[in-house]
Amino acid sequence: MDGHSPELTEVALRRAADHLLAATEVLAAVSAHTAADVDQRLTPALLRVLGLVSEHPGIGLTALADRLRVSLSRASRMCGSLEQARLLCRTPLAEDRRGIAVNLTPEGDTALATVRDRRADWITGALLRMPPADLNALLAGLESLGPSLASRARDGI
Repeated sequence: MDGHSPELTEVALRRAADHLLAATEVLAAVSAHTAADVDQRLTPALLRVLGLVSEHPGIGLTALADRLRVSLSRASRMCGSLEQARLLCRTPLAEDRRGIAVNLTPEGDTALATVRDRRADWITGALLRMPPADLNALLAGLESLGPSLASRARDGI
């Protein structure tokens, strides 16, 4: 927002943040509903576990706990719930038999893909209701915002 007065920049930034926060809340609710529709046991937290394990097949339980920012015992309980639902399996780590590797089962892959597809369908439906010019502006903004958010997340939340 170069060239704008500090007041305008501050107001515009706050409005953008407020709109993004509102959209985030709606999208979190959509995510929770689509997950529950696929499997009633899939909470947002368990869905996050499935997503991380999908991105990092064979991830160790300790590394998973670190990425989730939860205790090792909490991560183990979450994995136990998913294992009981047959969405995830735990096996000894190849390089350290005392460690545990976590992988999705075929059912876990299917459940995660179904949730993601349903979320994408819901979002696509919402985007289709936007005027084309607004949709193009949103796309341009998101293409710029995405890397900024990713960079910020890498720096620590």
